[in-house]
Amino acid sequence: MSYIRRVLLAALTLVLLAPAEDISALYPRTGWVKVVVDLSDQMLEAYDDEGVLQVRWPVSTGAAATPTPTGTFKVHSKSRTTFAPANSRVTMSHMVRFRGGVGFHSVPRLDGIPLATPLGVRGVSHGCVRLADAHAARLYTNVAVGATVVVRP
Repeated sequence: MSYIRRVLLAALTLVLLAPAEDISALYPRTGWVKVVVDLSDQMLEAYDDEGVLQVRWPVSTGAAATPTPTGTFKVHSKSRTTFAPANSRVTMSHMVRFRGGVGFHSVPRLDGIPLATPLGVRGVSHGCVRLADAHAARLYTNVAVGATVVVRP
């Protein structure tokens, strides 16, 4: 083994065996770990890892014929833009999925025109949770895959 290789191996060994320094205090916590949707009042709340409420926003959930599923779920995927399964001319931004293809997203657009979405009033979707565009973008940025989603009746 060459001298340079021995020196590099010794240095690497020292680095790997050195005690780990806790630097978490140097960085602010980011991200929301829990999102709660209340179907009865058409509201969404997001919480950080200490249980502190970060936002409370109006939403529009599933219509009576196509309700938003209730229960506790985990965010399993995210997409910047997605299309409605039944009509590729309908687009949604900032999709955060928590049960199959059901998730949070912006107000849908048909050929670029926003669809009627009575946020905070009643459900009109096919099961997803619609948010104002700016809110959907912020949720997309702050909620990671694996975050808990609770949907209450």
